[in-house]
Amino acid sequence: MTSHVLGGIGHFDVAGPEIEPLASFYESVLGWRVASMGPGYAQVHTPEGAVQGALVEAPEASLTNNGFVVEAQVADPAGNRVTLIQG
Repeated sequence: MTSHVLGGIGHFDVAGPEIEPLASFYESVLGWRVASMGPGYAQVHTPEGAVQGALVEAPEASLTNNGFVVEAQVADPAGNRVTLIQG
C-alpha cells in the first residue's frame, strides 16, 4: 500500500497545447525522461525516487496532481490552477 504524506505529491500532469515543446523543455532543463504513450499523452520519469507524472495535450496550460482519489481544483491568487487530493 502506498503511504501518503500531507502536502506531498503522488502524481502530476503538465498540460499544454503541444506535448513536443513541453517534453523538450523538461528533458533539457530538469533531466526528466519523457516516453510518448500515443497521441496527446506521454509519461514523465523524474530522477530516481522522485514523483512520476505525465504530459497531457490540452487547450490550456495547467499543472495538476492526479490519483485514484477525491480531488478538487482551485486557483491561487496568480490564477495558477492547483488540484488538491484527499489523502
